[in-house]
Amino acid sequence: MNDVKGNFTITADGKWRIELEEGITEITDEMFKKLTFLESVVLPQSVTKIGESAFKGCTALKIVTGAENVTKIAANAFHSCVVLESVEGAEQVTQIGKGAFENCEMLRNFNFKKTVAIGEKAFLKCELLESVELSDQLQAIKDGVFSGCKSIKSVHFPKNLLEIGDEAFYECGLLKEVDLSHTKVEKIGESAFHNCNRIESVIFSQNLMGIGEYAFLGCILLEEVELSNTSIAKIEYKAFDGCTSLKSVFFPKTLSEIGESAFEGCNYLKKVDLSNTTIEKISENAFDACLTIESVIFSQNLVEIGDHAFCGCKLLKKVDLSNTLIEKIGDGAFFLCESLEDVIFSENLTEIEDYVFSDCKSLKKVDLSKTSTKKIGDRAFENCDLLETVILPSTVEIMEDSAFEGCDSLKNVTKMQ
Repeated sequence: MNDVKGNFTITADGKWRIELEEGITEITDEMFKKLTFLESVVLPQSVTKIGESAFKGCTALKIVTGAENVTKIAANAFHSCVVLESVEGAEQVTQIGKGAFENCEMLRNFNFKKTVAIGEKAFLKCELLESVELSDQLQAIKDGVFSGCKSIKSVHFPKNLLEIGDEAFYECGLLKEVDLSHTKVEKIGESAFHNCNRIESVIFSQNLMGIGEYAFLGCILLEEVELSNTSIAKIEYKAFDGCTSLKSVFFPKTLSEIGESAFEGCNYLKKVDLSNTTIEKISENAFDACLTIESVIFSQNLVEIGDHAFCGCKLLKKVDLSNTLIEKIGDGAFFLCESLEDVIFSENLTEIEDYVFSDCKSLKKVDLSKTSTKKIGDRAFENCDLLETVILPSTVEIMEDSAFEGCDSLKNVTKMQ
């Protein structure tokens, strides 16, 4: 502060207003840091850079004017300026550093039209920021950049955008549409749109190769996920968990794995068609509690169905694994599939784990004769009330005593020779 030249005005309530002298080219690092009585600043036209933590913690700062020639705003420059409403004239800014406007709760707008680089958490918790018109030269929206910006209603995604980072738009509760169709986005990071509970539509980039964990968790108004033109290999853990309005998903040919709880609780999903994919693994709880699934068509490459993968899919009527490579069905994979009437097993099947078909109350016949099943686990078919006939292969070595417990209609158990 000792070297600062300009006009200082002190208001009746003790607040400072500063008009800096022409000739200064930079607001240096920490120049005004934690000046809690600073209310407004007029920058001279000569200033091109606002340094690191220059105004950090200036909790009374409301407005900065004269930023017409500023091209760089460094890390934490306005961090925790909780009443800052605008940096006027800042239309030439090309670089915004990490945390530059973090916790600027009253900031309503910023001009990004020439910004080519934005650091992590740059606008974290700018709760009044309403729209984001990003420069087409921007290639990455980094981790947490707009996280907690609860008033953002629209985002223009740049055509050269390659990546959306972790928690980039976490809890942007008013955002309704995400259109990445014109971008080059290859990766959507973890929790990128987590709890954006008003998103109704997402259009993905054809270049997309990865969707991170929790990416769309809790997007309760999202009705369709169209991934067929992407190159995704795996849908990660809880990526679409709790998307309770989701009615349809179109999977890409490149898909080899559906991660744990990826679509758990998607209550309106009716059909899962994996026939055109290369899926080898459906992980634990992948479609758990998808109450309205009526049909599942499996990939021929399928090797593994994880624990509770389709648990609670109460309207699922048929499971055809005959063309798959399935060797093992995980614990409770089809537990509580109350409408399941028909199961056609893979010839490669060697093991049915615990509770796999427990409480499948509509199942009448279990034919394992063409399989190589060696083990039927604890309570595997417990409480299958209508089950009348079981045909076992000669390969069975272990069948738990409780495997068919509560199957009151069971009349005939045959083991092939």
